[in-house]
Amino acid sequence: MVIPTPERDGLLKERLFRFADQLGALHRSNAQLPEQLPFVALTFPWLVDLSTMSEDQRNYQEQRKGEISALGFDGDLAKGQLEETLANDKHLRECCPSPLQLAAYFDSRFLNATALAMLAGASQERLDSAFEEFERTTYHQGRFRRIALSHLFNFDMEGNSIVFKGTPPLGDIKIERINAQAIPSILGEHGVQPFLHTPGIGNCFVVEEEGASDTDDLKWLSEKQLKAYYFGQVLQYLGDGVVHLGYSVPVFFPEWAGEVRRSGLFFLGEFRRLPYENGTKSYLLDATTTEQVRTWWKGATSPKVMEALNNQQGKLRQAIWRAGHYFEWSHRRTDAVDRLISIAIGFESLFSPGDKSELTFRISQTAAQFLGKTSAERTKIFSGLVDMYGRRSKIVHGSYDLDKYLKGEFVTAAELDLWSGYLRRALNGFLALYLRGAKDAKRDPVLDRISELNFDDSKRAALQSDADLAELIKEAAS
Repeated sequence: MVIPTPERDGLLKERLFRFADQLGALHRSNAQLPEQLPFVALTFPWLVDLSTMSEDQRNYQEQRKGEISALGFDGDLAKGQLEETLANDKHLRECCPSPLQLAAYFDSRFLNATALAMLAGASQERLDSAFEEFERTTYHQGRFRRIALSHLFNFDMEGNSIVFKGTPPLGDIKIERINAQAIPSILGEHGVQPFLHTPGIGNCFVVEEEGASDTDDLKWLSEKQLKAYYFGQVLQYLGDGVVHLGYSVPVFFPEWAGEVRRSGLFFLGEFRRLPYENGTKSYLLDATTTEQVRTWWKGATSPKVMEALNNQQGKLRQAIWRAGHYFEWSHRRTDAVDRLISIAIGFESLFSPGDKSELTFRISQTAAQFLGKTSAERTKIFSGLVDMYGRRSKIVHGSYDLDKYLKGEFVTAAELDLWSGYLRRALNGFLALYLRGAKDAKRDPVLDRISELNFDDSKRAALQSDADLAELIKEAAS
C-alpha cells in the first residue's frame, strides 16, 4: 500500500535538502564529522533524553552543544523541524516515534549521501532523482507493522500455521513455523546459519502482529511475551514432553523502520542453544493434540480460570504455585540433576506430610494413591518415586557414582520424563480440586481425602473425578 500524499509532510523535500546543504557546508569547512551518520552526531545533544544520563554525561552533552553551535549548526532549529515533520507526517511518526530515530533514518538513507553528492557537483536532476528514490522507499512499502515472535523451545506441529481461539482479553494465539534461513536476519545476525538459534531446538513461534500504537517497543514486546509464556504453560500442563518459551524478538515493517527502531540484537528471554535429546524428542502437536490445545487454550483463558490462577491466597493455591514453579522450571533445566531436584521439590510441595516423618515413603505412597487408576499402576508410580528420591538423596549427600554422573548415566532423560509426567498429572489434579473449591482452600483436606483411598474404591473414583482437570477445562471452554 502506498501512503496517501495528504498523510505526508508537505515540506519534507524542502527540509531534507536544507539539512543536506548544512551538512555539505560543514564538510566544505573541514569540520570533523564522523563518516557514518554525521547528521545524528550533530543533532544528538539536542535530541537525546538527558533524564536517562548521569550528571557528567549531561554536562558533556551541554559542552557538545556549544562546540557544534560554534561550527554554525543550529541544533534547536533542526530539532524543531524534525518535530514538525513528525507532527505533520503520520507514517513517519508511526515508524520513527522519536526525533532521534527520524534523524537516523534521514541520515542513513538520504542526507549524508546527498550532501556528498552536492559537494561533488551533482546536477539538480540527479538530486531530485535521489529524493524520488528515498520517497519510494519511505512511502511505497506499506504501513507500519510490528510483529512479536516468541520461540517455543523443542516444539513441533503438523503444518506451518495454527490459530487457537481464546477468550478475551488474552484472545487468540497464532503459531507459525519460520523458515530456518530467515531466522538469522530476524535475530539481527548475518549469514545463513544463526549462532544463537541452533538446529534442533524447533522453528515454531508464537506470532503477534499489530499496527502502530502509543505503547513503546519494549513494553509492547514484554506484554506479548507474557501472553506467549502463558501459552507455553498450557502446553506443559496439557501433555508430557519438554517445552517452554524461549526468547521473544520484534520484527518491524517496513524493513527500514526496523533499522532505526532496533540496534543490533534486541530480544527478551533466553536462548537455549542445545537441543533436547539431540532433537529426537520434540513436543509434537498432531491432529488429536491440536484439538486438545484448542479446548485447553479457550478454557485456560476464560475469566473464571484466569481469576482463580491469578489468586495466590490459601494454603492449597500456594502449594500448587510452588509445585508448579518447580515443574515449569524443570522444563528449562539443561542439566539432568538440576531437573531431577526440581521435580522432587515439586512433589514435596504437593504431598509432603505435616509431621515431616518418612518423607520419601509417604510422598511416594500418597502420590501413587492419588494418580494410579489400578493397583499395578499405583505400585509402578510408588516404586518410581522411591527410586527418584533415592537418586535425589545421593545427590544431596554427595554419595552418587561419579563415573555414572560424568557419563550422564546417573539419571536418564527417559526417567526424568516419566517422573515429570507424574508431577504434571498430580498438579493437574490439585489444580482441578482448587478450581472446583474455595479460593482459600487448604491443602491438608486434600491429603486427608487421599489417605482414605486405601480403604474405599468409591472414594477413589469420586476424588479422581473431582481431580479431572481436562473435564473442568472443557466446562470452562463451553
